[in-house]
Amino acid sequence: MKKQITTLTFAFALVFGAACAEAVDAAAPAGGEQDAISLLRAELRMDKRAFVKASMPLNDDEAKKFWTIYNQYEADLMKVNDRKLKVIEDYADNYDDLSEDKAAELVQDMFDVRESRSKIVKNYYKKVAKALSNKIAMRFVQIESVWIAAADLKISSAMPLIPKQ
Repeated sequence: MKKQITTLTFAFALVFGAACAEAVDAAAPAGGEQDAISLLRAELRMDKRAFVKASMPLNDDEAKKFWTIYNQYEADLMKVNDRKLKVIEDYADNYDDLSEDKAAELVQDMFDVRESRSKIVKNYYKKVAKALSNKIAMRFVQIESVWIAAADLKISSAMPLIPKQ
């Protein structure tokens, strides 16, 4: 694959879709790539938050407890998503000349990201269950699973397979 797009644009195309990648390119000259990344990630979190809110029917007392926990969850999850983005960027940087060792490293990094993400969801399931109920906590996990699966599918289907040897 020719590097006709920047590594960052490639990574964002994988994670957020082509429209967001174009927005990164458009915003990069004015405020820099990091500013564009921050804005796009904030927008994605707002979309996710709206999805979760619509999917979690909570009374006022439950909502106060849930959103306090959820905000902590999102902060922890963002660290894992940062690692995931770095792996995608690393893949893009090495796509043209991917060695056996680098391929093994990238796969292990992705396994580590998935494991970390699963541990976070499990940890926050316990926190939500303790603060609210097992049923509400289960619904939280179901909603997160739908969001995560959709994101993983979008990334996986957009990511070019390594060429046959």
